[in-house]
Amino acid sequence: MIRKAWTFMGSTGLTFWLICAIGVTMYIGSLIASANFTFFEEANTLRIQDWFFSRGVGEPGKTWWLPLLFLLFAGLGANTIACAMQRVSFLWSRRANFAAKQFLILMTPSMVHIVFLVMLSGHFLTFTLYEYRRIPIQESTRVDLLDGRTAAIKTIERERFPNGSLLHDRVRQVEVELEIGEGPLARSTRLGFLSPVYDGDVWLQLDLERKKMKEARIDPTDESCNKERNFHMDHVRTPGMAQVYLVQTRDPGFLVLLPCFGLVILMMALYFAAGSTRRAEKI
Repeated sequence: MIRKAWTFMGSTGLTFWLICAIGVTMYIGSLIASANFTFFEEANTLRIQDWFFSRGVGEPGKTWWLPLLFLLFAGLGANTIACAMQRVSFLWSRRANFAAKQFLILMTPSMVHIVFLVMLSGHFLTFTLYEYRRIPIQESTRVDLLDGRTAAIKTIERERFPNGSLLHDRVRQVEVELEIGEGPLARSTRLGFLSPVYDGDVWLQLDLERKKMKEARIDPTDESCNKERNFHMDHVRTPGMAQVYLVQTRDPGFLVLLPCFGLVILMMALYFAAGSTRRAEKI
């Protein structure tokens, strides 16, 4: 009985049905999330467990699929462990029958399984340990960073589009000079809009926000040339100084996922290249 259960746990059939169940659950969840965007949007800035127990528990009709998704991924992880262990055990017991190169090639799928498990753990770290903070900044002030350090806002430089441009009243770029740390260990760095900086284990990036001003609706029967612009744009941003925000994120799972993706690509490329070489030699 135990042997049958162990064999079933590592079977590719179970893998297939788990992946199908995950796909269906994620699809249903995406429909629910898209229909309740405001409710789920806050989850992007909070750890999943904090958001779920403060908001999600009270709305089971909207969040039932999240615990199910975690259970399915846990099952996929257990299935992957069993599958990899069974295959490695089988190949290891017969390693004397293969040349070293051939043995490594045969072990590649199992090594990919192991890296996949590490990637699952990276996703879990992102969901449970992710930190986010968005704060307004001004020159000559200090802000607290997520890792306990402080940073001084030295300068905020705003560049606008030239007067001859259709966007002449819009901000083209914002650059901020930060002095991170204090005393002799302090160092300066610059970041711009869409040009983030990774310092320590914190991602730093800029965001902009302006207050909106309502614009009167144009009568739909008005045939003036600017009717379409005003009819479809009820709100326009007021010209003036845009508030700059410093966005901080800490994502320990990112540092796990990125190298693992590269490692999987490298291993699969070598695996298929070796397979092509073997087929060419047979020809």
